[in-house]
Amino acid sequence: MDDVKLYQTDNFERLKPLMPKAGSTVGTTTIIPTMDTDEKLVFYDTMGESLYTNPPDPNIPVIDHGLDEEKIWAFRKTNYNQDVIYNPYTRDFWTAQYEHNAPYWGLKLSTPAFYKDEKYSKFFLQYALRLDFQRLKLRHAKELIPGDQAQRDRMKAEVADFIAKANKRMLEEDLKEVYVTDHKPVAKKYNTLSEEEDQEYFNYVKSLEEYNSKDADAGRVSRFESGKYERGSLL
Repeated sequence: MDDVKLYQTDNFERLKPLMPKAGSTVGTTTIIPTMDTDEKLVFYDTMGESLYTNPPDPNIPVIDHGLDEEKIWAFRKTNYNQDVIYNPYTRDFWTAQYEHNAPYWGLKLSTPAFYKDEKYSKFFLQYALRLDFQRLKLRHAKELIPGDQAQRDRMKAEVADFIAKANKRMLEEDLKEVYVTDHKPVAKKYNTLSEEEDQEYFNYVKSLEEYNSKDADAGRVSRFESGKYERGSLL
């Protein structure tokens, strides 16, 4: 027993220089992850501490730029940065029924600081588009003929067309408050005090138009230039 106590004391003394200063921390975390994988997110450490038991400083502002709301889809990417769109109903129909298909960014709307009515409406619009996309996938799964290359190309074109129309629909939603006029020029209005001022301004505009319509006399620019050739030319 004495050997065990001595061993534990040695380990504690060996780790003591790495311990944080008293009062400077509110929790602990693992230096080395509990699992050597980047695919699984581990919230809790071996002592049960997490982001929720030790939240960050609330005085630090968190800015929501809304960039995650611009994309409807969350397709998987290949090594060549290409979108991978697969049909889950052709692989495992029963498991595909448990997918909620809600936009991945909608969870933040449960936070009052991030909630806005326009974000809420955009969430349901994207949700409806994603459900329509699942209906298209389900129809393709019912009509699928394995080995039919022509059908595969036709379905691929339908998927591309649907995604293009969905993206256009979201663009129209973002521009719903932008109005386009007929671009007809509006007649200028002037505020004058008498008919004499009207006539005087009319004469001024006419003389200005006549002056601008006349060709400018180039003449001789300087004693080094004759004015015969265009200024700046090789001649």
